[in-house]
Amino acid sequence: MNEKIQDYRLINRVTKVFFIKNTAEVSGELFTNSDGIEDIYLELKHNILSNTSYLEREVSLNKVSKGKYRYKFKVDFEKHLIIGADFEFFFKIQLSDNKILTKNFKLRPSKFRKMMGFDYKTDEKRIFFALDGKNQLHLKTQGEEEIILGPSSKDRIQNLERIDKKLRIQFNPSIKERFELKYLFLVDRNKKSIFKEIPLEKISAGFRAEIDFLEIEKEIEINDIIDLYLKSYDGKYRKLIQNKNKKSFFEENKEIEVKEKIFLPCRAKNQTFCIRVGNKYNLGNYYFKNYSMLKKRISFKKGILNYTGEIRSKLVNNISQVNVILKKSDSEIEHKVSATTKVKGNKFLEFKFSFDLKKTLLEPVYWSFFLEVEFEDGKKAWKRLNCEAENYKKILAEPYYQDDYLYFPFLTGKNGLSIMYRLRDPYEKKTLRIKEYIAFIIFVIFYPYFKYKKSWITFEKACNRAQDNGYYFYKYCRETLKKKNVYFIIRKDSYELKNLESKHLKKNVIYFYSFKHLIYLLSCEFLVSSESKINSYIARSQWSIFRKILLGKKIIFLQHGVIGTTGLPVFKNTLENKMDIFCVSSEFEKNIVRDNLGVPEENLKITGLTRWDHLEDKSKNKKNILIMPTWRNWLDNMDEDSFKSSEYFKKYHEMLNDNELIKMLKDNNVCVQFFLHPRFLDYTHLFQVNNYIEIVDSKEKKVNELLMESNMLITDYSSVAWEMYYQNKPVIFYQFDSQRMFDLRGRYMEDNEFFGDIVRDIEGLKNELAYYIENDFAEKEEFILFKDNYLKYRDKNNSKRVYEEIINYRETIKRKKLKDRIKESIILKEIIKESWWFLKRRKLLYLLSFKCRNFKLYQNLRNKISCLKKIKVK
Repeated sequence: MNEKIQDYRLINRVTKVFFIKNTAEVSGELFTNSDGIEDIYLELKHNILSNTSYLEREVSLNKVSKGKYRYKFKVDFEKHLIIGADFEFFFKIQLSDNKILTKNFKLRPSKFRKMMGFDYKTDEKRIFFALDGKNQLHLKTQGEEEIILGPSSKDRIQNLERIDKKLRIQFNPSIKERFELKYLFLVDRNKKSIFKEIPLEKISAGFRAEIDFLEIEKEIEINDIIDLYLKSYDGKYRKLIQNKNKKSFFEENKEIEVKEKIFLPCRAKNQTFCIRVGNKYNLGNYYFKNYSMLKKRISFKKGILNYTGEIRSKLVNNISQVNVILKKSDSEIEHKVSATTKVKGNKFLEFKFSFDLKKTLLEPVYWSFFLEVEFEDGKKAWKRLNCEAENYKKILAEPYYQDDYLYFPFLTGKNGLSIMYRLRDPYEKKTLRIKEYIAFIIFVIFYPYFKYKKSWITFEKACNRAQDNGYYFYKYCRETLKKKNVYFIIRKDSYELKNLESKHLKKNVIYFYSFKHLIYLLSCEFLVSSESKINSYIARSQWSIFRKILLGKKIIFLQHGVIGTTGLPVFKNTLENKMDIFCVSSEFEKNIVRDNLGVPEENLKITGLTRWDHLEDKSKNKKNILIMPTWRNWLDNMDEDSFKSSEYFKKYHEMLNDNELIKMLKDNNVCVQFFLHPRFLDYTHLFQVNNYIEIVDSKEKKVNELLMESNMLITDYSSVAWEMYYQNKPVIFYQFDSQRMFDLRGRYMEDNEFFGDIVRDIEGLKNELAYYIENDFAEKEEFILFKDNYLKYRDKNNSKRVYEEIINYRETIKRKKLKDRIKESIILKEIIKESWWFLKRRKLLYLLSFKCRNFKLYQNLRNKISCLKKIKVK
């Protein structure tokens, strides 16, 4: 079978799975490099009864084009499925030369979740689709006895008792069930799975079970919730209910601490019993059940945070001391200060504290504030310090700078007060903030003029590059279309500034953080780039008005490369990452972006990458191999010793110094260029190479030039592989750490969907390399077959298509009503907000009203501007 699979390439892509009455329907596409498919069978393999399988011939198969077929089939539940069955899908395909291939069904989990709707249920069973650990499609059934049900009133807990690190539970069910109950089941609510079965002990008053937290501590994580279930005589699972007449452990504060975890038995709103797992910080809401906390005043000036809050409860007289803890995220490092307290009446306790960050030894990057309350009986409770979002801007009028670092208070998603402490950007200075305000005022005054210009701004990574898709689109607009309103932003000290020295390109270059940059950034009609919009400015400047306005700008996203070889787990379709036009290269990539990144289909345009317009084969009469691995996020900011001990360094150092490989290169007069990812440039000197291997500095040569001059590419997961595929050049994917990479980042393509040979070790790499050298670096036919599916256009008109899509999008915006366009204007909103805060801080409204000797004028002005400030923006 292995020989057949090597000779014939087959891809099965499932597009839809759903239920229709008492049948399950599956449809998808098949791709093959054979001459044709003669017949196709569906095999349902029973995973429990290994010798049982069923063959279905009723598979609808339609040929779309050469090597591409669409299929559809149905599975009748009543014919094959019984309770407890687990079937795996397989295709048996007979080719035109009578050879037979077997192919399973694989789906990406994210795509599978979007396909699935409701399960099929009857009185006796539940039928559903599922994926196994290898993402293969299964059809399963469960009987009613396997479905977990809700709580039952007859399963009330009679007594709870803590014995050291154990919890003893006693309950008394009906007489009918006393002879059937055997186990108490502990269920992880987050994973929805049973992880522990505890034997029940019969006693005169019913049943008793002991939960040993030392045993289950390793099987459960912080922030999990443990539910307790019983399995009754009829095979159904039911939750335990806590007796209303008994005090809960929560009220008695009888938490159980095991190592770093705290197990807190408590009662939910529906009276069901559960055990919450956490630590002293994230269980604060339960410790503070009888208390409420309010913020009264907060300020941040000259590195000192002043906070005044209030605790409200009838039990405030039980509080002996209040402390404030500043804790480093993901660490046990913390700093503590005492707060002054004052009891007001019988229900209020006011606390105040000042935290001088200048005198506190902090480490980068994130720190969180917690309130620690000590009670008269010696117990302690912890609560996260909060700050209302409406007061957020009052705190963050200015960050505090100390030497090369800055302190920046911010709010988490749940309004928790935190501190960011990090190295500051060279542009993050107080004097440069004045420059921002001057540029903002000039923009407001001359708004009609700048609006009429309708300028387009192009840029690349951190405004420090000029060799990617943004650069080539700018080049097309300036040199081919002669457009005057397209500009390119770049830093003065960029080593790629030389790429913009030609007459047409140099004229519209804008230097980073110049007045022109700031004003044109505010006034531009579109941002056009291969990076996110925040890369056009100081990316980390959270408090700047420019950052907020940028988030509302329209952006045409050209992409850094084709999405496919690995996942993008950090990408979210938020306001910061929202792309008004998202350029892709094929329907294949379009489906990936739509299904996995949440980009609406109307925003996706198939154009191709603009830099591909300038690709030309310069490798004739040469024998050059380019080795270009991508980066690993787990290797960021490593010291040299740690990097040298990493698998990444060892594998590539082994490859570059392999004697057999060097002899192969020498005998065939082949040159190798090794190109490290820009993030790893500081480690370049650690790699030792011979005369046949050259280490290339990214500052000396453009990536496009290297790809054009090379006959072949060796990479791992880098998107530059698509450039070589576009040029009809072979690619070897050297994936020695694929398990770790795909576990962290996910994947959008299976191994058999890659357009190059995948190898896991140095021996496999040498074998494939020998094959390509022997065949003059000719691309294998099995990879050529899928080129039309992966690359829609190969006509060097990608920049033209991008330009046309922008013009069409502009016309779409023009057709919108003026009212809707005003509502969508983030700039207008920021002008109103900034004007209000500027006047309020300088007390200009008060001075104006004082001169008029009419204080009501001040109040009227304040109310009117407050109304303007509350304009809702979509």
